[in-house]
Formats: sequence, structure tokens, C-alpha cells
Amino acid sequence: MYTFQDFIKDLDSFQEKITLLYNLADIVTKNMDSTSISAITSSQRAIEQKLLVLRQRTSKQMDRLEDELSRRQNFLHLLSGVKSNINAMQRVLENNDTSEASGENIIRDKLNNLNDAAASMDISVEKLDNLNNVSRRLFLTEQMAKELGDLNRKWVEMQRDLKERTQLLQSSLMLHKDFKTKCEMWKQFVEQIEMDISQDIAGNMSDLQKQQRQCKVCK
Repeated sequence: MYTFQDFIKDLDSFQEKITLLYNLADIVTKNMDSTSISAITSSQRAIEQKLLVLRQRTSKQMDRLEDELSRRQNFLHLLSGVKSNINAMQRVLENNDTSEASGENIIRDKLNNLNDAAASMDISVEKLDNLNNVSRRLFLTEQMAKELGDLNRKWVEMQRDLKERTQLLQSSLMLHKDFKTKCEMWKQFVEQIEMDISQDIAGNMSDLQKQQRQCKVCK
């Protein structure tokens, strides 16, 4: 495949021929009239000018391609980083399934893991923003554009899933705390009843109403 590097080499070779042409022209034009010399010199200058224009255009095109290549490499680097973050978040979600959360300690551990994952996503979202910004200045192939779109959708889905799981675990933790509090109240009530039974208490209406109020509190 013919490349810009090959073209530069051809221009360099052509430049050497131009120099040789100048040397030959100095020899040939010694015995020529001024009109002929002027015509040859004019042709030489025209060729040299065209060569200069070609070099300038080639240089600009190479700079453009190098910039495109640099931005494309940056895009691929950011793409790889976002993929890595999404895969890490996916593993966190898989390892913290809310359907398997039963005990309070398990719920608390899973909730801490999800909170850490959410904080990590908040930090790494800058990579996704940079990736999207870089992509707007690039010509993306159909496959690259599809992959970028899938990553953005996956990111949004994971954020939503993470938020829903966190809220569910928070609610479960509150229920456990509420249940634990009620158990403690019932335990205290039973202990108080046992203490009352072990003592001689007058069976009057006031004591019965007091016991009834204690039952209502524990409910």
C-alpha cells in the first residue's frame, strides 16, 4: 500500500533530480540567448514551486492524520477504561444480590459494598464524559459507534440498578432494626411480667390497666 512516507521519499528523490536539472541547465545555457535561458529558468521555477506546494499539502495532511490517530488512540484508551469500570461494577452487583440478603450483618455488608460502588461510579463517570466528548471529534465506524452507545446504555442501567438495590437494602435494614427494637421491648415486657408474677400483687383494675398499656406499647 502506497503511504505518505512513500510519497515523501518520492518527493525527496524528485528534489534531487531538480538539483541535478539546475546543474545541467547551467552548462546547457552557457551558449544560449537570453530568451531561451529565461524560458528554461521559468520552467525550473514553476517545477520547484509545484514541488514546494506538494510538500506543504503533504505536511498538513500528515499533521491532520497524526492528530486523528492521536485522538483515536485516546478514544480507545478511554473506551478500555470505561469497559473496565463497567465490568468491575457488574461484578459488584452480581456479588451483592439483594434476594440473598437475610441477616442484618449481611444486609449491612452488601449495602456498604453498593455504596462504595456508587461512589466509584460517581468518580469514574468523568471517564465516560471524556469518552463521549472525544467521540464527537472523531469519525467513528459503525461498530465503534454501536459499542459506545451500548456502553452509555449499560452505564445508565447499572446506575439505576445500583440505586434500586441500595434503596431496597436500606429498607430491609430499617425493618430489621424495627423488628429488633420490638423484640427488645417484648423481652423487657416479659421480664417485667415474670417479675410481677413472682411478687404478690393486688389484683385490682389499676394494675390490669397498667399491664394492658404495656402490651399496647410493645405492639
